[in-house]
Amino acid sequence: MTQSPNDRLDWIEAALDRQVQVNADLRTSTEVLKNSVNTINNSVAELTSSEVLKNSVDTINNSVAELTSSTESILQVVNQHQENLMVLVSEIRHIRTDIRRILNRLYGEVNNT
Repeated sequence: MTQSPNDRLDWIEAALDRQVQVNADLRTSTEVLKNSVNTINNSVAELTSSEVLKNSVDTINNSVAELTSSTESILQVVNQHQENLMVLVSEIRHIRTDIRRILNRLYGEVNNT
């Protein structure tokens, strides 16, 4: 069974909409992770008053810094994907309009003959 161009475009738009939702969920998860990192940093600041735990705290601080950097990198990639998806959606809508115009022209010519 073949799909019409409009069915395929609807499917693509739905897939893009799902990807946009996934990106939004990832952004939310990133914010939760950033909040957790801040909480950890605050806890680390309290622990650093004890000289015995200082080395462990430094290790945790480094891990938190790495996680924060990774999170920011992921967020940049997500934002770029979001922009790309919006461009694709716009292009698909233009293509859909062009297809409708062509089909209308073709059906109009067939009916006139």
